[in-house]
Amino acid sequence: MEQLRLVQPATEHKSRYEEMMDEWENFGGRINPGAMRRYSKKLGRKVSYEHWLGWMEEDRKETQSLYFLMQGERILGAISLRYRSVGIDGHIGFGIRPSERKKGYATRMLELALPLMREYGQNPIIISCAKDNVGSAKTILKNGGTLIEEVNDEGELTQVYQIVLDEDAKLQKSSKAIKTIITDLDRTLLHTDKTISDCTQQVLKMCHEKGILIMAATARPERAILDYHKQVKFDAMTVMNGAGVIAPGLENAGYPIARESVATILERLCALPDIVLSLECGNEVYANIEIPEWEAKVFTRFPNLPTDGAIYKILVSRENENIGPLVETLLTEDTYCTVANGNLVQIMNKKATKWNGVQMMLSACGIESEDAIYFGDDNDDIESLKNCGTGVAVANAIDAVKAVADVVVESNDEDGVAKWIERELLA
Repeated sequence: MEQLRLVQPATEHKSRYEEMMDEWENFGGRINPGAMRRYSKKLGRKVSYEHWLGWMEEDRKETQSLYFLMQGERILGAISLRYRSVGIDGHIGFGIRPSERKKGYATRMLELALPLMREYGQNPIIISCAKDNVGSAKTILKNGGTLIEEVNDEGELTQVYQIVLDEDAKLQKSSKAIKTIITDLDRTLLHTDKTISDCTQQVLKMCHEKGILIMAATARPERAILDYHKQVKFDAMTVMNGAGVIAPGLENAGYPIARESVATILERLCALPDIVLSLECGNEVYANIEIPEWEAKVFTRFPNLPTDGAIYKILVSRENENIGPLVETLLTEDTYCTVANGNLVQIMNKKATKWNGVQMMLSACGIESEDAIYFGDDNDDIESLKNCGTGVAVANAIDAVKAVADVVVESNDEDGVAKWIERELLA
């Protein structure tokens, strides 16, 4: 992969700049930084590119310098470095073209720009973003930003951050080193054929050698991930979507469903025709039909309970139909449901979420969420993707997951998790 670099606009960039601006304007939304909006189709491009370059040259003498983020000959975005803070707009404005977002480029662009701000004599640096712009906020925080105030700017809440540089133009308060990688398994770490590639195993081994913990967060029960545990040697595991947690110092951790709630829900579900019904009971799974891939024990006396032990999940489906909305009307107050793989409804204790399980793992290992990277692909990963320091979606993730992720990487079958770790953590 070609190296990223900051380059000041020049005559030879005209066609590539216009191509980026066409893409941005066709996509819609605000173009940032503002200096680029002066050469816009929306304004009829009344001035020539050369005239616009002249404006940029005048700006460099007095107020600000604009830089393109380039990789090879492609312009990925731009950043404006101001010689003095402009109200709540601060010293820096930046933007990434639509087709290159969620790839980590904004974070890298800001990182490359900070030493230039030292050269311009700016320290500390003020930088701001709208409160609801989670992506920009994470970019600033990863580069050592500290929130100093929130300002109501004509009805919109703006967060103002400060970045302090040391004498070597490095961050005094930099993002902490990543301490753990947390990953979903199916459709994220695993290939579609349910294997972990040799490449991925080797990359995770290298992470362990660097002292980075590897954790799993999966909908599978513990018994269904033991072979993967042998391959990866997970330091902690959240199983059954947070209903169970295996981590140092924790015993019988997790959130089973109250037995009375199980009985009530089963009675309601059994009134539905043509459903496949099963109960996840930790080391055993009971189902009303044979399910060989789960090694389920057939139990035909639902709504009776098949065991006196803890019940962690109720699983229900109907062939080629998502009955999630219907099932949701049958739940008790202490339970909730999610839908996986399009039609598999999973009913759990309301406290049993992947994010709650992730928090338990992190606490047991003494790690803050900001020091964790989370990889996922489906609905039950969204909360963890939003709350961990970096949220990474694989290319085959559902759209809702890609929308909240900081970065979108290659698909599970292309070893997207391993390739991102190699590029960002092991390079």
